[in-house]
Amino acid sequence: MFQEIIEIETLVVIASKCALKRYEEGEHIVVEGCPGDSMYVVKSGRVSVTQSCNTDSVVQHQGPAHIELAQLGPKVGFCKADALTSHGLTATPP
Repeated sequence: MFQEIIEIETLVVIASKCALKRYEEGEHIVVEGCPGDSMYVVKSGRVSVTQSCNTDSVVQHQGPAHIELAQLGPKVGFCKADALTSHGLTATPP
């Protein structure tokens, strides 16, 4: 996946810093409004990316509390935007 753009030695160093973590269905990986400092790669299964519809409790009772923005599958990486920006990095679509 990254072998075309990163030297194998660099990939080995990155892999040595990684830890396998298993999440149960419905468990939150990152939470909206909380700081993020990690990157995640989906090894198997699917991850649902959601966003709060509104913080006004009256409006929440009239509709869904969250909307699904995307579903991510195996070999897809993701992180919270502040995990990038806190290190002076940004990511935008090409």
